Amino acid sequence: MYVIALIVQLFCRPSKFFESMDDLFNKTLLFIMTWLVGALTIADQVDETSVSLKSAQKLADSLKDYTSQMGMPLDMTKMNTDVHMLTDSWLNYWGFVLGLGLLIAPLIWYISGWGFNLFIQWSGDPNYNKTYGRMIYIYTSMIYCLPRVLDLFCETVFYKDDNTALDVDAKSISAFLLAVVFAILPFWSWITAYIAVRKNFVVQTKKAIFWFVGLPAVWYFLTLWQPLLFG
Repeated sequence: MYVIALIVQLFCRPSKFFESMDDLFNKTLLFIMTWLVGALTIADQVDETSVSLKSAQKLADSLKDYTSQMGMPLDMTKMNTDVHMLTDSWLNYWGFVLGLGLLIAPLIWYISGWGFNLFIQWSGDPNYNKTYGRMIYIYTSMIYCLPRVLDLFCETVFYKDDNTALDVDAKSISAFLLAVVFAILPFWSWITAYIAVRKNFVVQTKKAIFWFVGLPAVWYFLTLWQPLLFG
């Protein structure tokens, strides 16, 4: 119950949650959360690659006769086989995702955390606590990571493999609505990060809003929403 209360506080009362950074410093928990961010990063890449290859395969099949006549046959069998090794077995999927997620966890803590700390410095606090900055980055990442991981666990229970889950989600209204929620959650994580930074560092409001909310939102729109809206 205590863990659930903390999660609710992180999502709903971030100002209260980040009151004492010393209380939030737990090496084991921070390691697990960083690993979780890494695993989810890999999982999203696997799913995006699988969906992209399916679309590319349909295009290749529709152009098969034409490309054969031109002497340029499109054969994506090898690529599809490699990806299907992961998406056709939950054991392979989770082994790959957790294994590679563990490998990139140090990069997330040090490199991504370094970038987050730069935003704190550029917001007006040159004497910031670097460990606190990395902690805020990891904790606020949980706002979009935890719901996504919970969804993956549910899919593991209810579907035969990730490939089946992706096929069902592609035709499901509920899955589409859930995807919209997942797409919105990063915005709240950025606002939460801004609140946490304001709570723990001496930063200028306008600069902090720009670096922690404005810039990520613009980048997110350009990389995700712009292709969806304008093709």
